Amino acid sequence: MAGISIPLAKPEINEEMEKKIVEILKSRKYVLGEENLNFENEFSTMVSRKYSISVNSGTAALYSALHSIGISSGDEIILPSFTFWASAEVILLLGAFPVFCDINPDTYCIDDQKIESLISKKTKAIMPVHLFGHPSNSKNIDKIANDNDVFVIEDCCQGLGSLYLNSPVGSFGDISCFSFYPSKNMTVAGDGGMIVTNDYNLAEKNRMFRNHGRSSGYTHNSLGFNFRLNEINAAIGRIQLSHLSNLVSSRRQIAALYNSQLKSCSDIILPTEESWASHSYTNYVIKTNRRDDLAKWLNDQGISTAIHYPIPCHKQPAYLSWPKSRSFSLPETDSCSEQVLTIPLYPHMSSLEISHVTDSILSFYK
Repeated sequence: MAGISIPLAKPEINEEMEKKIVEILKSRKYVLGEENLNFENEFSTMVSRKYSISVNSGTAALYSALHSIGISSGDEIILPSFTFWASAEVILLLGAFPVFCDINPDTYCIDDQKIESLISKKTKAIMPVHLFGHPSNSKNIDKIANDNDVFVIEDCCQGLGSLYLNSPVGSFGDISCFSFYPSKNMTVAGDGGMIVTNDYNLAEKNRMFRNHGRSSGYTHNSLGFNFRLNEINAAIGRIQLSHLSNLVSSRRQIAALYNSQLKSCSDIILPTEESWASHSYTNYVIKTNRRDDLAKWLNDQGISTAIHYPIPCHKQPAYLSWPKSRSFSLPETDSCSEQVLTIPLYPHMSSLEISHVTDSILSFYK
């Protein structure tokens, strides 16, 4: 198909969003106004949480959430290494220790059967990551946390729209964090994030922390940062949130077509969906021993791909150069990092684009 170019992701932008941007520009109210308040309330309803706090990125959400539960020097947080670097980075920035757990190679999420053996007297929290849109086994993780009196911080930055036992991710654990980066299932047309919890005290700590520790006016009860989400981003987030169900449904339909058209190829492993899960397909990730060759071939066919993630957190230079770094044996993590390949998936992909992707993959293995 000469001249075709298929991006990895394609954020949804429409006329309603464009009109809203102009409306807010003319209002001259750009920071922590009604759009943010309404976005937070609507998001709380969607994830079945009492409180939502908007912030300017998923990374800010993770950092603020960890800070709010008192994470500090010497504390240990258990999390997967197979995730975006920010999950581990915020732990290091707070002076705590990331304790990396291996993953389930089918779901790419933390292996809940391996968590308990990593718990020590210094463990303060478990941070499951709902990677690529497949939820972690939240029920088991919450039980382990309750039995050992530690927090659960849900990293939902790639899980928006996913379900665990018919409940939305973000409705488990003590506090949960979301990202609205442009490649995610919904965006705010830039960076953005959300913190959700049922704990009033945690909500207030995060609300103040995002605004320089401000309690009211020019009264600052604690130290904080400028993690505020602007009104334009919040307004776009509200519009996208109202369409989230349809956006995720579209992703699932495209994933089903991929599964159907690629299942005959024994050289690749397709995504898994556990019986208790509803995958939102933030990314459609396949595994193959010829990952790099396939990526080059697809690029030649005008098809964008990405590797999420070629270097797991426990092997990142920034971690290895940290004076207190430790070595971890994570065979499933290492194996997946050498085989995974993300192929294009976004709402409103045309049947022509979908067929071009699958036909190109199948022709590579002929």
